[in-house]
Parts: sequence; structure tokens; C-alpha cells
Amino acid sequence: MLLINDPDFSAVRTLAESYSRTRWVGIGQRGVGFTGDAGTDATNNSFNNWSRHFLPNGRTLRAIRVEWSRGDINVDGEADRVQDITSFAASIVINSVVHRLFFGGQPSTTITAGRGTLLSDPLWIDSAAATDFIVRAYGKWTGTLKLAATPDSTVVLTGEGCNRGTDLTNRTMDAFDAAAPVNSGSGLFTPVAIHALLDGDTPVIGLLTDSIGKGTNDTSPTTTYGWKGYIQKSLQNALPWVYTGRGGHRIWYLASRDDGERSVLMNSGITHLILAMVTNDLWIGRTKAQILADTQTVCARYWDYGVKTYIVTCPPRTTGTYTSAAGQSIYDAAKEPVRLDYNDDVRANWISYGHSGLIDMAAVLEDPAAPGKWVSSGAVARTNDGVHPNTSGVNNLVAAGIVTPSMFT
Repeated sequence: MLLINDPDFSAVRTLAESYSRTRWVGIGQRGVGFTGDAGTDATNNSFNNWSRHFLPNGRTLRAIRVEWSRGDINVDGEADRVQDITSFAASIVINSVVHRLFFGGQPSTTITAGRGTLLSDPLWIDSAAATDFIVRAYGKWTGTLKLAATPDSTVVLTGEGCNRGTDLTNRTMDAFDAAAPVNSGSGLFTPVAIHALLDGDTPVIGLLTDSIGKGTNDTSPTTTYGWKGYIQKSLQNALPWVYTGRGGHRIWYLASRDDGERSVLMNSGITHLILAMVTNDLWIGRTKAQILADTQTVCARYWDYGVKTYIVTCPPRTTGTYTSAAGQSIYDAAKEPVRLDYNDDVRANWISYGHSGLIDMAAVLEDPAAPGKWVSSGAVARTNDGVHPNTSGVNNLVAAGIVTPSMFT
């Protein structure tokens, strides 16, 4: 029998409300791509992978669990993986203490080939004053292993690496101050999501992006956690977010099959989804009607669970030199009217289409005096390739406030 001095039950209500707001949410993902985004290894048979992740500002961590993909990405979107990863083991280093992860109560498991994801058992944390942590993983395979894209060398953080070789020793339980494995070859075997049990309610943002949202050509990532691109730099760690995008992504890929990425995002308890892609659909010849229909198909799967969605406009695509409008030529004159029509349509109708916001990249990156050309204010190029904003373009997008944490609170 519990006796407390709480005549009006205020303490009980406070405790109950605290636990009712505690839920699993996705945290700690930098943009490194979905498994199979880039990098394959047919030479080696084992890996030790360490990756560094962050916690949202000012949140108390109660527990953590980690999710890895059973599937891959190929040229047409999601695909089943064709080989198992055996002897798989993992740990988390937080506050300089190494914690073994378990899978159904076992210290190792097999990530069976196919689709879906592997989720670790919860790791209950007694104290979580840390701001970041390391996830370590070990596994063996036969055949060709696909890996997530390795971030640019400037983004790989202290304590990270993926060493691959023949019959490597499992290093997941090494002492916390052991040197990180030396990265070998292209790609990391990173988690596709980190889940935390946080104290209190919070919005959680899902990022489904192409290479523009990923931060391609942003050569000046933040020094603390290597955030790249206008979305990551805008959100930083003000609130939880989870990234499942990749270079070359298309909305019609998602409309055809998105069970892996959607599973990761829904397991992460997202409340808002940024669908930051359209350029690859448009420039391969999808019509405005097709893009809008595919967008509705994808977003309806999230609306069914009360998730709010945000879409983007399409920036220009040009060739030439980018320090002036005169130096640029429109990449495909036949498709340019479709881009302009799409942008006008979503600017006028995003609310009626069911979305909670429009992220107008084109309004910041396109020269209003020369439609179809990139802005080059003061002869400073905002792109290096006519497709992706460079660091100057990204910083202008951030400064314009087209994505801010306050949009989701």
C-alpha cells in the first residue's frame, strides 16, 4: 500500500501526465542515406562500424534502441537485400560507458535478407547527461554487401569509421577510449534510425529528401555534428528528426514502393514529414499531373496516421557559368515550362492538396529577373553544377527561414 501526502492528487496527475507524454521518437540521424544508397563490398567478409549521433537539446533520455535495415536501395528505389548479415552485434557508448545491445534477449543475431528492419531491445539509461553517443556494430556476410553512402570526408566525425576485412574481430565491446576503426572503402553500415524514450512530448520530423536535401555540394558542414544542406542546418538539434533520403531519390519511387523508409519513419513516431524532392521526377520527364498524383499517394499513407506533410518547389536546372544569369543556359527548354507550371500550382494550391506547409526553395534560388536561372547576387554563384545549391545557396536558404524549428511546434 502506497501512502502519500497528496490530498488533491496533483502529484499523481503530474506523474501520470509525464508518463503519458513519454514515447519512442526518432533522434540522432545525420544525413548518411538509406542502406545501399552507395558503396558495395564484394571483397571482404566482415566489418566494424562506428557512427556518432546526437541528442536533441534539453531533453532527458530514459532509454534508447537502434534500427538497421534488412533491405537495400537500387537504381529503381527500394529493393530486398539478397544476403544475410550474420554474427551481428552492436553496442552504444554513452557518457564514456560501453553498453551491449541485445536482440530478443541475445547478444548477437542475424539480419536476414529481405525487407523491413531489425530493431534492438531497449537499453535503459540511468543517467543521460551526454549530448551525443557512438553506435558500434559488427557483422559478417557472404557475397556483395551494400552500404549507405559515406559522408564527405569533412563530415566524418571524431570516433567514426567502417573497417572491412577478412574475419575481423568483433570490437563492439572495446573500451570507450579505443581508437575508431579506420574507414576502408566507400560506405558505412549505419543505423537507419535511432529511437529514444524522451521525457515529455515533442514534435518529430521525418526527412525524405533527394540530393538537394541531403546537402550535396554543401562543402561547409557544421563543425559539431557535420550537418549539411538547408534542412539539417536549419533544424540542427533543436528538436528530434530522422533522415531517410538519398541522392537520386524520386517521388514516383516512393509511390511504387516505400515500405522500408516508411517503416523507419513511422517507427520513429514522426509527427511531421518534409517530402523534399521533385527535381529528379521533373527532369526525367514526369508530368505535373503525375508528380502531383504521386505526391498525394505518398502523403496519404502518412495522413492516415495524422502526420502533417510539407512539400517543396523545384529550383532551376542550368548549364554554363553560374556567376551571372547571362552565363547560364536552361538545361532542358522543353521541360522548363513544366517546372514553372508545377511551382505556380503548388504555391497556389498546397493547402487544398492537404499539406501543412510549402518550402519554397525556388523563390530563394531563382533569379526573379531571369526565370529559369540561378541567382548570382554580386557575381557570387549559388550553385556549382546548375542542379544543387552550393554552400552559398544553402546558407541563403537557411537565412531565408524557409525551414525553422518553430514551423513544427
